[in-house]
Amino acid sequence: MSKAADGGKLNKNLKAAMLRYGIDDATWDVIKRSKRYAPQKGGMKLIDPQNIDDIEIRKKIVGMIHSETQFAVPEPNARVRAMIHQGSRGGTLGGEFARAFGQLKTFPLTMMTMHWARAANMGGGASKLGYFASLAAGTLVMGALAQLSYDKLRGRDREMNMAFMIDAFDRGGLPGMFGDFVNSSDRKYGLLGFAGGPLLTDTADVLAFAFGTAKEVAKLESNLQRRVMEKNMPQAVKLFENFTPGKLWYTRLILDRLIFDQFKKATDPKWHSKQKRMRKKYREQGSQHWWEPGNRLP
Repeated sequence: MSKAADGGKLNKNLKAAMLRYGIDDATWDVIKRSKRYAPQKGGMKLIDPQNIDDIEIRKKIVGMIHSETQFAVPEPNARVRAMIHQGSRGGTLGGEFARAFGQLKTFPLTMMTMHWARAANMGGGASKLGYFASLAAGTLVMGALAQLSYDKLRGRDREMNMAFMIDAFDRGGLPGMFGDFVNSSDRKYGLLGFAGGPLLTDTADVLAFAFGTAKEVAKLESNLQRRVMEKNMPQAVKLFENFTPGKLWYTRLILDRLIFDQFKKATDPKWHSKQKRMRKKYREQGSQHWWEPGNRLP
């Protein structure tokens, strides 16, 4: 933009972007005549919105910069928050339920309301396809890096096969809410967990443990202790793991292998068979653990 203001040719894509914010040729002429500044001596002179006399034009260019920054680094805007909160107030029953539903959904909703909507409003099928293709390529690369990091921090190595690419594409965020919806079938609570969010699933885990333990106690059997240990202690350890603070990305794997895995081995009679099935599943996906669950050292 600054090069164009110095007499260079305005890029057609930049011109189209400026038109979306009401910056036409007449507005651009006013911007070009404004005083510019150079952050470094002898460097490129940049447009400074504060030096534009017309306040409406100043609002347009500042609004463009702010909006395009949000597109580059998606963050929930007023539209997404309104969709999730539905006019409710925080601290009220309805407001807290609305916010619980919206947990972990703001990013996919932001992708849909920003990038999906921009592509849909573009003129011509070629423009729509080109925008989606470039966006898909970028999010796929970043999603692959995020997925590799995710697996490494959980002690796993992954092959670059089709299963990995699908996971990377979903983690990149482009599928939006549809990606979360499709993957909900693989989660413990399925579509219910997808709709209710962490508040519902965590509450369900606590209630399942409490009622399951009470059910075993109510039976008053002579082998009550053994039954509670077999059925309910693994749940207790899982709850302890889920609600333990301090599981940061750089401490999670160490805590898992040195503490939580040891608890699971000691309390769950089916732990070894579960791990055997999990290793088989990972082999089918072309992955393996670089730090095996239950081992104190890699």
